[in-house]
Amino acid sequence: MVIGNGLLANAFCKYKENKDVLIFASGVSNSKLTEAAPFQREIDLVQKHLNFNGLFVYFSTCSVSDPTLQDSQYIQHKLYIENIIRKGSKNFLIVRLPNVVGVTSNPNTMLNFFTKAVLNSQPIQVQRKSARYLIDVDDVYRIIDLVIRQNNRLNVVGDLVNGPKILVENIVSAIEKHFQTNTDKVYIEGNSNYDINAHSVFKPFLSSTNADVDLFLKNILEKYY
Repeated sequence: MVIGNGLLANAFCKYKENKDVLIFASGVSNSKLTEAAPFQREIDLVQKHLNFNGLFVYFSTCSVSDPTLQDSQYIQHKLYIENIIRKGSKNFLIVRLPNVVGVTSNPNTMLNFFTKAVLNSQPIQVQRKSARYLIDVDDVYRIIDLVIRQNNRLNVVGDLVNGPKILVENIVSAIEKHFQTNTDKVYIEGNSNYDINAHSVFKPFLSSTNADVDLFLKNILEKYY
């Protein structure tokens, strides 16, 4: 079963008829949101499916470990949902993801936001010391599919990263290079720079070819942009 219709839900479409696994990919897609209603809708939907008789797969965020975001409503919401699932589900896999890259019309993803700004010559605020992790949605599917196939019972909460930590300014520069254009950049100081290590349940399936920052960015931009 698949709940949702966005980037991750589409990636896991093969699970739509699977009666043993529930892929919960319907949630708040904008981390800057502060309205209560969308958060409550996700809570209600999660609670509705807690009694699912199988593996409950939920997508959370690696940003729960970002010391600069601990007080944000989005992070508090994600931790609350994680806790609901841990207490209410008999078999779960909570996957904390970084910035997922794929074909999506969602303007709030990092690469979509920066790409639109670059193509429209809009000024971009760039935090000099801040860094992010990116992950290809195809890798998300591949890795989680393999984990599910090899594990009957999980009850795991873990980060999934499959690429290097990248400075935000390098991401913007790579987008400019990809489109062979430049935009105005306003550099500000930032401190959102922390390490993420993939949980042991994911490590056997990570790609060793994603270590080079420049090549990783080049490949992912050529694939989706």
